[in-house]
Amino acid sequence: MIFSDWVMQLSAAALFLALPKSVASTSDLSVPPWAGSPVAPKNTGKTCTVIPLGDKQDDVPQILAAFKECNHGGRIVFPEGHTYWIAQKLNPVITDVTVDWKGTWLFSDDIEKWRNNTYWIEFQNHWTAFALSGQRIHINGHGTGGIDGSGNSWYNVEKTFTQPGRPMAFTPWNVTDLHVEHCGDDAIAIKPRSYGIYMQNVTIHGGNGPAIGSLGQYREDSSVKDIIMRDVHILSYNEDMKNAAYVKTWVGELVPQDPSKNGWYESGGKPRGGGWGNVTNIRFENFHVEGSSAGASINQNSGDNGSYAGTSKMLVSDVTFVNFTGYISNSKSGSVSCSKRYPCYNIAFEDFSLAHGSNGTATNATGSCSYIKPGGVIGLNGCGYGSASTIWFCRDLWEHRYLVLKVHVRSKRKLPEIAVVEHLRVNKDDHPGQRFVRLISDSFEATGPHGTHTCLLYPPAGLDMSDCMQCLPGETLTVPLVRAMVRNILLALDYLHQANIIHTDIHPNNILAGVEDVSVLTILERDELSSPSPRKQDGDRIIYLSRPMFLTDGEPLLSDLGEARLGQSHKGTIMPSLYRAPEVILGLDWNNKVDIWGFGQTIWTIFQGSHVFRSENMGELDKMQRFAEMTSCLGSPPQEFRNRSPECADYWDENGNWRGSVSIHGQSLELREKQLDGEEKEQFLRLMRKMLAWPPEERPSAEELLYDEWIRGNDY
Repeated sequence: MIFSDWVMQLSAAALFLALPKSVASTSDLSVPPWAGSPVAPKNTGKTCTVIPLGDKQDDVPQILAAFKECNHGGRIVFPEGHTYWIAQKLNPVITDVTVDWKGTWLFSDDIEKWRNNTYWIEFQNHWTAFALSGQRIHINGHGTGGIDGSGNSWYNVEKTFTQPGRPMAFTPWNVTDLHVEHCGDDAIAIKPRSYGIYMQNVTIHGGNGPAIGSLGQYREDSSVKDIIMRDVHILSYNEDMKNAAYVKTWVGELVPQDPSKNGWYESGGKPRGGGWGNVTNIRFENFHVEGSSAGASINQNSGDNGSYAGTSKMLVSDVTFVNFTGYISNSKSGSVSCSKRYPCYNIAFEDFSLAHGSNGTATNATGSCSYIKPGGVIGLNGCGYGSASTIWFCRDLWEHRYLVLKVHVRSKRKLPEIAVVEHLRVNKDDHPGQRFVRLISDSFEATGPHGTHTCLLYPPAGLDMSDCMQCLPGETLTVPLVRAMVRNILLALDYLHQANIIHTDIHPNNILAGVEDVSVLTILERDELSSPSPRKQDGDRIIYLSRPMFLTDGEPLLSDLGEARLGQSHKGTIMPSLYRAPEVILGLDWNNKVDIWGFGQTIWTIFQGSHVFRSENMGELDKMQRFAEMTSCLGSPPQEFRNRSPECADYWDENGNWRGSVSIHGQSLELREKQLDGEEKEQFLRLMRKMLAWPPEERPSAEELLYDEWIRGNDY
């Protein structure tokens, strides 16, 4: 069924979408034992064929008559090539009915009439135009039939805010043994207390991909378990396709709802959130994606207003995203943002091959994660706790030296970091910044019980800057330490930029303390031998507790070239959201000046102990809030920069005045800077304004910054 701009709700019902029997009977695609096949309708041999009246005459009365006449064992046929005008709500209650839905139901575009003539559904304050109730119902779309909800008419009216009264086109309500096959949709949403659902052979046009959610929006058990979605084709439509597949739960506290935000009507103006339950045994398999913004995600911060991230009372576990192919418009193909109260675990990304853009190169799952159990996410590059790799401290018995071994999850592709290092070695020079970049010493492949793993060897290093800060008074670095760190990293960046490499991922966690005195490593080795780290057996795996690292005395190093790019100009999403440059946020071309922006924000974080721009919504950048902060602290971007993207008109008027829906608070870099006074403070703020210039071409190069007055101090 083609549901334009509508959401299918599954409430107290199981939706079953299946392939033809010849495919569904194969062993690898068989229905799991907990799902079971729906009981087929009884067949009396009676058939009711409905022919539309035409000329936009309401076909609902004769459709209801057919449902009544062929109830209890009959077959209802909507022939192919016919369009039925649906001008009023309908709720047939049927038993043992087969529907050959080859034609199209076209809902009238009388928007105001629909707002006042639908069925109210308590969940999310929604309405529906067609509620189907009963048992043992088989709907076959034959690849041609469906519902056209006049979605574009609604989209044109409500493209800014969805308003009360907009109905969903089709809602299975209080249904058992419903079998729907050979259909398409614009979104499928599995709602609270849904169990044992198996969907297969689905095509989705625009909106969002299949969703488990929203869950926990109300103070009730919102559990969902035993769900399989297989063989799904995701098609972008109206450029509004977001996630290809996702799980979404609300925060665990009651959150007041903002009347200025879209979705206010869903809450009825009342606080929402605080539901509980388990989301478990979920599998998204064989997804082909064409143009969605992102790939697969888990987000447990729905409804957060900035104060309740990580509070969800729902536990998400045993979720698998497997065999995702095609392309997305974002560079992040996966993300996991869970609950601090109940960190998720057993989340797997397997066999991802999603490209950034229709002409891009396919890569493995790449993204971010937060609030997960150690080892809780497997196969997502960019996610910590061993999700993409595990790291081991080693001693080379041949060369009598210490090394760090990084073992990646199985991958079919050569890691980008290896290509970057090979490029640097081919273009070898004696640049002084080379020694401040932590490069791969060697690489090899190892085959284990779960496949072939790429292994990288590095020289050992100490704590990252985030951990170093926590070991110091005030949890910030002093001026001499900051200056020394900045000089080293600028030399490292100049080395990379002159070699035509852009790091793209500069933040405190990727700046490491070096190791000058290797005796500290000897102590670490001795302690491990005498008192091994705690570990536990989990199936066929052993999980180890990491041993804390000592503070070391070496010079700071720039690490992790896993997201680095070769070349001068690129496009697409890069950088952690908190450190993202404006040209990247706006989807413009970017170059190595993104590293200058990212390092400018990193300097601020390390020196001030806080982020210079703090807006972040559910792990994703909230553009409006971010640009409001940037305007408050940096002033409006110059007109020449605003002219580069039509999106800028959403934030600033033709004179550069702020016009966004988020108010600008009285913030400035001067007010936020807390460590310095007098001329030194003014010098530091001038440095920040240079590095955080709106137009990338106005930011100095790494080499030029080495001669900045604050960075030099009185040292040279």
